[in-house]
Order: sequence, then structure tokens, then C-alpha cells
Amino acid sequence: MFRHEESLQAKQRTLLQQLDSLDRELEELQANLGEAEEDKARLAEQLEQSQKQSGEQLQAQQELLDTLQQEKLVLEQSILELQTNTSQLQEQAQELRERERLLVFFPDLHMPTETQFESSGNFTEDMKSQLQANKIRIEVLERENTQLEALLAKVKAAAEQGVLKVSWVGAVYPKTTPWPPDILWGPWEGQAQAPHAAGRLLWFNWCCLRCSGLVSAPFHHCGHHATSCGGQGM
Repeated sequence: MFRHEESLQAKQRTLLQQLDSLDRELEELQANLGEAEEDKARLAEQLEQSQKQSGEQLQAQQELLDTLQQEKLVLEQSILELQTNTSQLQEQAQELRERERLLVFFPDLHMPTETQFESSGNFTEDMKSQLQANKIRIEVLERENTQLEALLAKVKAAAEQGVLKVSWVGAVYPKTTPWPPDILWGPWEGQAQAPHAAGRLLWFNWCCLRCSGLVSAPFHHCGHHATSCGGQGM
């Protein structure tokens, strides 16, 4: 009987110990569960913030993309306008250069007599204007000389190689004819005279240049020079 009671007491102590152990484990599990719940809530909050930030960034990027596309369209339009303006300015510049060249060569033929010189009433200013006009004439003539020197070098080289036969003709255009006739660009036949040279200048047979291929400008054939350059009518 005594032993039986001791056995029961031993079992009771064992059960109590197991119960205490289970209670401690339960407390630990409950603590872990609380921490897990907190982690879960924190992660959910972080996920929500991350999604919100991602949405805001995506929206900002889309707005930036739209802005860049609009700026691109504006720039493309500006480029087209600039190209158009550039082409127009180039044409105007070419026209002004040609007008400048003609005014230098034929100042008396491109303005009425009554407007050839208008005094400003200030002698110094008039002298400055005349000086500027002379400088422009000099610049244009220097450009013409540079072009003619380059062309003359080609002519000499062709003549030395026997490709080109040179002929010279006297110049006898009426005084009212603009001079020099378009040396490099214009069709002309017969004889030509500079208004200030009175027929004493000699002109190179430019038909020879065209026929020999030294000049690509659209020359017309001078029939009376056919024997000089061997060219055919164009």
C-alpha cells in the first residue's frame, strides 16, 4: 500500500513536471506567435508602402515620358522650321552675293542716275559709306580673282596636256550691254566689250572650256568657235 502511494506520487510529480514544461513551451510559442504577427503586420505595411512608391514612380516616369515626347515633337518642329529658314537664308545670301557681284561690276547699270549718290549732308559719313562700298567691291573682286586663278590653272594644265586649244577674240559689245557677260555661266555669242575697256580687252574662248569638260556650267556652243575647240553644238 505504501509503495503504491509512492508510485502514484512519483507519477504525479512527473506529470506536474511535464505540465510545467508544456506551460513553458506554450508561453514560448505564444511569444513567438506574437512576434510573428508583428513581423507579418510590419511586412504587410512595407509591402503596401513599396507598392505605393512603385505606383508613384511609375506615374512619375510616365509623366516624364509624356513630357519628353512633347519636347521631342517641339524640337522636331523647331528643327524643320530652322531648316526651312536656313534654306531661305541661303537662297537670300546667294541672291545677295549675286547682286553684290553685279553691283560691283556694273554699278552704273543697276541703279537710276538720280539715286547713284545721295549725300547724307555729313561729309564724314559720306566718306565712310564710300569707303565701305569700296571695301565690298574689293572683296567681291578678290573672290572673283580667286575663282579665275583656279580656273586659269586648270586651263593651263589642260593646254599643256594638249586637251585644250586656246583662242582669243576681241571684245566688242555695245556699251549698254552689261559687262562682263556671265563669264562662267551665261550663253553668249559674237563679241563683247566692257563699258570701261572700249574693246581693248581680250576674252578667252569659254566655249573651249565647256567643250573640253573643264567647266560644268551649262554653256551654249558658240558656232563661230567650233574650229577652235572642236566642240559640237549643245
